[in-house]
Amino acid sequence: MPRRKADTFAGINGVIDVRGWNYHVGGEMDSYHARHPTQPEVGTEQASTVSTRGIYKSDKVRGYVSAYDDNAPSWAHTAETWWSYFADRPWLSGGFVWTGFDYRGEPTPYAWPCINSHFGVLDVCGFPKDNFYYYQSWWTTNIVLHLLRTGTGRAGKARKSAWTP
Repeated sequence: MPRRKADTFAGINGVIDVRGWNYHVGGEMDSYHARHPTQPEVGTEQASTVSTRGIYKSDKVRGYVSAYDDNAPSWAHTAETWWSYFADRPWLSGGFVWTGFDYRGEPTPYAWPCINSHFGVLDVCGFPKDNFYYYQSWWTTNIVLHLLRTGTGRAGKARKSAWTP
């Protein structure tokens, strides 16, 4: 069966009150909104950045994923990519991060013998990862200062943003 265009309004999108988007950022969302400007929209599943708390160099053998906001599966986006896109579009009501906590099962980005999903904003013990502070700087009125190490090969590389709204 041919894949349907994301900006199609026929079917379920024509009868639901709010259009949800999973792992979309870009032209399809802009096109859909242009065609249906009165239908509310929300990111029902976004981000899926993968990282290991406190680890700044990926190591497949140990199952570590760098904590820098650089890693996402091919079907997802980093925290900064999806949120920067959403923040610039007031017609998007917000988005839900997949997921709050790392969890056992669906090992990503590695396969067996790694058994951990690295998607969480918090690790499996509930400790915040670096992206936790990124989201907090955007989504709360708290003053947030979070420092992370630059690591080998990272010194002097500018971030895409200063993590300030």
